[in-house]
Amino acid sequence: MNVNDHFNDFPIDYFSLEIENFIEARGFENSSLANTHLQNSLDLITKETLLLNDEGYISESLAEKLDLDTKNTSVINCAVGQGKTTAILDLFAGYITHSDNSDTNVIIAVPLVSLISQYKKDLLDLGFVEEQIYCYENIRNEEQVDYLDSNIRIHLITVNTLLGNPGENAPLQSKAKNSYLQKLSKKFRLDNKKVIFIYDEIHEAIRNFSKIGEAHLYYFYEVISKNILLSATYNVQSIPVIKMLSKLTDGKIQILESEREIIREQSRLFLHFTNGYSSSHYYPITSLLQRLIREGKNIDVLCYSKLLCKKLLDPKIEPGNSLTEKFGTLRDCTSNLEDNQYRTDEDISVNRFNNEFCNIGTNFKSGVSINKDNHAFVIILPPKSKGSYFSSNGIFTEGINAIIQSIARQRTVGEIHIVLPHPILMDYNSLRDMSLEQKNAFMEAYNQISINPSAIRNRNRVSTSEVKYIPFSEHFNVIRDKYSELIRSLLLPYWNHNLDIPDIYDYVMENGEMILTLEGFLGKNLSSFVTYSAFTNQFYNARLAGFYYAPALDQEEFRQVMRIAYEEYNEDSNNTHKHLSVKYREVRDKIIGSVPLSYDSNTVAKLKTEIYKYVTTQAEISGVPPRKLSLKYLAVEYANFNDNCTPERRNFSERIKTFIDKVHNSKIASVNNEPAYFKNYEEVKIFENEENELLNLIQEIKEKNPALKLNGANFFRNIKLEDIAPKFYDYIIDSFYKTASYRPRDGETQKKYRRIV
Repeated sequence: MNVNDHFNDFPIDYFSLEIENFIEARGFENSSLANTHLQNSLDLITKETLLLNDEGYISESLAEKLDLDTKNTSVINCAVGQGKTTAILDLFAGYITHSDNSDTNVIIAVPLVSLISQYKKDLLDLGFVEEQIYCYENIRNEEQVDYLDSNIRIHLITVNTLLGNPGENAPLQSKAKNSYLQKLSKKFRLDNKKVIFIYDEIHEAIRNFSKIGEAHLYYFYEVISKNILLSATYNVQSIPVIKMLSKLTDGKIQILESEREIIREQSRLFLHFTNGYSSSHYYPITSLLQRLIREGKNIDVLCYSKLLCKKLLDPKIEPGNSLTEKFGTLRDCTSNLEDNQYRTDEDISVNRFNNEFCNIGTNFKSGVSINKDNHAFVIILPPKSKGSYFSSNGIFTEGINAIIQSIARQRTVGEIHIVLPHPILMDYNSLRDMSLEQKNAFMEAYNQISINPSAIRNRNRVSTSEVKYIPFSEHFNVIRDKYSELIRSLLLPYWNHNLDIPDIYDYVMENGEMILTLEGFLGKNLSSFVTYSAFTNQFYNARLAGFYYAPALDQEEFRQVMRIAYEEYNEDSNNTHKHLSVKYREVRDKIIGSVPLSYDSNTVAKLKTEIYKYVTTQAEISGVPPRKLSLKYLAVEYANFNDNCTPERRNFSERIKTFIDKVHNSKIASVNNEPAYFKNYEEVKIFENEENELLNLIQEIKEKNPALKLNGANFFRNIKLEDIAPKFYDYIIDSFYKTASYRPRDGETQKKYRRIV
């Protein structure tokens, strides 16, 4: 029984937009004035519930409650996968094509360029034609498409364009974009047009709104007839943005929220807890992907780090090699934006998610629908925090809503695998609304994978606290408390009546995200949020099916597993006379393949050492000298150091690994029926001008490992400087590959190469 089976009827928590959030009575000292202000505000703001149909969609209810003729700002807050975008498209398509509404145009503003192409496809599918749609990418080529053409009814642009956002590297928006806003709004005004604005995936654009952006919106003040905002993950920062947009609709706000009731089948969710990965060392991720390949899954990988994505995409190393063999060309979906934060308009040429490929990247945590059968979606969260003050989480920097959106990308039922660090121990007194049975089940499961903060070492004597559960309903309070601290500090030591104190909405817009993500549960320790949500069935489209972690290594138990595996291997007569290095590799792979994926590479390296010692000991007993295996073991040992090593040892490992990688990269790949092979050193000369560094490394190996007494190290005894490069080249080939002679002809000359067998 999984821990989440205790939470089958547990309600899904989400950020609910409350009418009170939009009413600020500060400045009304007289209670009667405050009451009048409150009543006037209540008259302008309404809230209704969107009901789900039998299939779990909001379409019928939305059509009933959303009046496109009413001037207001309609905010649609529904769960992922409840059909909000499809429902809106159907509604406004029918509306603007009706003869009574020929004077109405639509501007759809989205945060991501990828959404523009998707919207255009959807509009064409609805029956619109190219001549009726104007797209963002044409703004730079005014002579190509005339956006003032009266046939155009729909404009697809980015939110940044609409807000006049120039990005972080320019003081002003480009002339072409500013001209577009001025001329288009003037054309609408002179032609007496009405304009409906639709902001889809508004959660991704919250950070782009500002006072300057608000000023740009007033180009359309006289023609706007309605704002429609769509998202599944509103947050506190949404509130000032909604208020800002509502100024254009006379302050009227309509909140439409859906039920969070699970009706359709959910994907199976698996959590893989490990602290043994980074952008440099990622053995658990490689193991997981290789297993999914063996299971025949279609795979996509969304990762916190562009650097790690590039490693996973590399076809010359694992897992990129296995992924390439399985899927062909891999699709690089890494963004060109710093930390993948959408503060500026994206380059249209950036690779986009494509359902026909295996996609690996950072730029599809939102705005993408993955529709693949037999699909495994792998999400890699940031590894454990490096510091106690601030943690950069890459594409997940904005916190928990990025997690919810990412998991929601999979629209066809399949598997979702999340690789994440072990969470910090939770303050169980902060848990809400659980029965005693549920709380005990949660604590038992969470204790298995959590880290006690007392075991975490921080700099400057800063202590790590237990993580506290914070429901969505308290997010506004967290920021308001910080705001109150600010106000109190400004009142001391004296009050200045000329001081222009920012109101709470400006404060929320500017500081809200940072304040929330500094809370462990809401950003700094994202794994605690994911774990809590999975254990209590909080994800709308995915249900926990299992979680994995590496228990403490029991040496005696492992030796028993190793002995049995070796004996079973030797029972096969085909294995009796195999080369010792082949035996070691096959026994190693057999055993390592059965250990938890979440063991870090340092632990796996130790296990390989144990296997090596056992296999060589058995070889000595049977009279087989392990000379070649010694070579292989020494190279593997130094190639498997990781971030858990001391800086000195890690630096040494990286130096020797640089040379090892050069040999790997010099391999000539197999083409047609020709084998993969290595040329002789004189043709490649990959260590030219590095002979002294190689000699120093060999000497350090001998000094650091006097107890090993490996024949492989003795191989370099009394070696001359001019001989070290070709000798080391052959040494690495012998260490990692089994080879045979290969003598192809090049004209009249017969080469002496080594083919890989």
